[in-house]
Amino acid sequence: MKILYFLGIAGLFISWYLTNPCVGYAQVAADGTLPTNVVSPDGLQFTITGGSQVGNNLFHSFSQLSLPTGASAIFNNALDVQNIISRVTGGFPSNIDGMIQANGSANLFLINPNGIIFGPNAQLNIGGSFFATTANSLKFADGTELNTSSSQTPPLLTVSVPVGLQYGQPGAIAVQGSHLSVQPSQTLALIGGEVALSGGTLSAESGRVELGGVAGAGTVGLTATGSQYQFIFPKDLAKANVLLTNNALVTTSGDGGGNIQLTGQQLTIQDSRVEANTLGSISGANLILHASNSVVISSASTTGTFESGLFAENSGNGASEGIAIATNKLLVEGEARISTATSVNSSGAGGNITVNASDATELFGVDSPDFSLFTGLLTDTQGSGVGGDLTVNTGQLIIHNGAQLTTATSGNAQGGNLIVNARDTVELIGVSPSDLLASGLFSAVQTGSGNAGTLTVNTGRLIIREGAQIFAGTITTSEGNGGNIVINASDFVNIGGVSPIYKIPSGVFSNTNPDTLGNAGNLTINTKQLIIKDGANIAVDTFGFGKGGVLAINATDSVQLLGQGPLSENPLDPNELIPTFSSLSASVLNPDNTQDATSISINTEKLLVQEGARISVDNRGLGKGGNINIQARSILLNNAGNSQENAGGIQATTGSGEGGNITLQVKDLLLMLNGSKISTDATGGSSNGGNITITSSILGAFNNSDITANAILGRGGNVQIVTQGIFGTQFRPALTPESDITATSGFGLSGVVDIKTPNIDPTKGIINLPEQLTDVSTLISQSCGGRGKSGSFTITGRGGLRQSPEGALSSDIVLQDIDTMPVQLSSSPKITLASTKIAQSAPNEIIEAQGLAVNSRGEVFLIAQAPDITPHSRWLTSPSCHSHSR
Repeated sequence: MKILYFLGIAGLFISWYLTNPCVGYAQVAADGTLPTNVVSPDGLQFTITGGSQVGNNLFHSFSQLSLPTGASAIFNNALDVQNIISRVTGGFPSNIDGMIQANGSANLFLINPNGIIFGPNAQLNIGGSFFATTANSLKFADGTELNTSSSQTPPLLTVSVPVGLQYGQPGAIAVQGSHLSVQPSQTLALIGGEVALSGGTLSAESGRVELGGVAGAGTVGLTATGSQYQFIFPKDLAKANVLLTNNALVTTSGDGGGNIQLTGQQLTIQDSRVEANTLGSISGANLILHASNSVVISSASTTGTFESGLFAENSGNGASEGIAIATNKLLVEGEARISTATSVNSSGAGGNITVNASDATELFGVDSPDFSLFTGLLTDTQGSGVGGDLTVNTGQLIIHNGAQLTTATSGNAQGGNLIVNARDTVELIGVSPSDLLASGLFSAVQTGSGNAGTLTVNTGRLIIREGAQIFAGTITTSEGNGGNIVINASDFVNIGGVSPIYKIPSGVFSNTNPDTLGNAGNLTINTKQLIIKDGANIAVDTFGFGKGGVLAINATDSVQLLGQGPLSENPLDPNELIPTFSSLSASVLNPDNTQDATSISINTEKLLVQEGARISVDNRGLGKGGNINIQARSILLNNAGNSQENAGGIQATTGSGEGGNITLQVKDLLLMLNGSKISTDATGGSSNGGNITITSSILGAFNNSDITANAILGRGGNVQIVTQGIFGTQFRPALTPESDITATSGFGLSGVVDIKTPNIDPTKGIINLPEQLTDVSTLISQSCGGRGKSGSFTITGRGGLRQSPEGALSSDIVLQDIDTMPVQLSSSPKITLASTKIAQSAPNEIIEAQGLAVNSRGEVFLIAQAPDITPHSRWLTSPSCHSHSR
């Protein structure tokens, strides 16, 4: 696409030069439709007089208007003229490689539908705004239209103000290393077909710059605000490309920052810079990009300066409005950035960055010489003004190779918020090639006392892998608090793996680093399914002196913590290599920290923790341990493949303070396998063990899976278990190779283990029998039964009918068979009764499961015989009865 684009511009130049061999000798000539006079005594200086003045508008009409190197076109207008409107009707592009000059503060419109080229020596010396356009006509407020037709008919002129540009098949506008500038607070606009800047500078200090590409017929509106003019492009107007390359610079930097608007089909800023920086006390800097197809901001530079991109930074006291991008696709790659940072001495607020990319936003990073420079988008406050917010609304967000979206504070002010709304997917992948920069989303306190902003992600699917991160916390020495993180992913959150060199885990972190005084923020994840695998982490840990955050997980389907990554450096001891386990943690890891650890809460249908993964709250400081609260339909803990020293599970440990508590509310099954742990142990000093409360329909623990609330010098914690059935484990006074429940202390008092099975009735299924037994032989009659009132009916033995209608029929019948009785009836046929023995069919028994068993491979089976208790008697089907025939 880029090659074809350059060929198109080159073709324009070649065609123009071939058909205009004398262009190098200056071509400034009136077309005769207006009383325009052109005088040039030396062929280099062209003085333009006359024209038609109507009110404050002065009209000129040229057949050609081009300036060779070193030449000048001087519009000798009266000082009361506000607008000089010059059209070129000869059918040839204008090649400007000299100076255009006008008197007073008049605005100058140069209209040539066949194209305009500004050479490297082109300059402007005018008091007002400058508009270069390849429109077919200029529209005025009273409906009048100045056309660029080559007709000799004098145009209809008006005192009205220009309000729009009418386009047909507009020519291109090219800037080749030119330095075009207007006076402060004025407007510089290039509105044509394709607009290309190769090197050079467009400058309007504290003013406005407009670049727009139009590809088809339509009208572009023009509106004035004070001394500045803004162009309005209809949404349905076909756009052309706008391209900045070769260190081109577009700037409105000044006391007030100014305004820049770029509009086209594809906006490409390649090794170039667009800036609207606030240097003084005037507010209002604003940088806007509209691209119907894409915005590409890139750099092939390897200098490490990251100078290419969009900048609305603030080093003064005025407030910046920021940067807004509206497009289908946004790509930022190489040493390129989009930034609204504020400087150390600034008291003005930083500007916001807002991206609306309906299809996709992609950031692709490179290595950086320091952590403050990276590929991506940044709002950073280093002074006393609040940082701007960074908002990305897109279909799909992809960040890889160390690129970042970051809001930061390095001073005393509040950092901006980071909001990502991605309709489909957010995918964060990997690190920079040197493994020094993680790809991801960051809201950070770098230095100072300012607090980090909130980081929010709303998407369908969130994927974080190969060392990428979401981080809201503090870095280096600072007093500010880390930001909160809120993730809403309607389908799933999938986090996996570590970085390739330094084994930095992928994850979501609301942490504070060592030597920081601030508190960690809270972290909330709402999703359908959460998967943490291969050494990835989710953490609200504090390595400094502040409080840790609260971690809350709400997953309507499942939470899965799976496996571990490779060995990595222990953050507390660089000389030690430790496994990188998949984990959820809320810990205090500074031994001098006096704060209490906080809590983890999980609400899900299914919780799976296996292969060394763990859920932990750990206080290695002086405060109390944290709490873990889990509500689930089922929980499976399986430590397969890991040693007891690295046993995974659910753990709330403390070093010096009171132990933390674990509460598990499980509707169906809590199953522990292969050395899994549920622990509230106090590991040091005189700390007491924490408490464990488990409510579960069924609890099974096998293969040395333990539930412990132990202590060393302090008192052991309490363990309370409420269940309908407990299998494979029991209370023991000390740990054994079996599955144990302990609440012991090495030197102090042991805790209490209380196991309740409230729904088990050992008498269920027992049938009450009469106290007085009756001989069965007395119950057999040798004659027909009476026809009067019924008498009593007493049953004994194991078969027959039960006394209780709720009792089961026994298949073992012990009633005696009814025998035939000889009866002689005169003149009557003999009645013969068939055998009345009640025949039985072999019923299919439905047997209720009474226990669990585990085979050598750790697989669990339901069995009919309970190893410990049998809560229900076996239910038997009733025997079938055959009919009797006479």
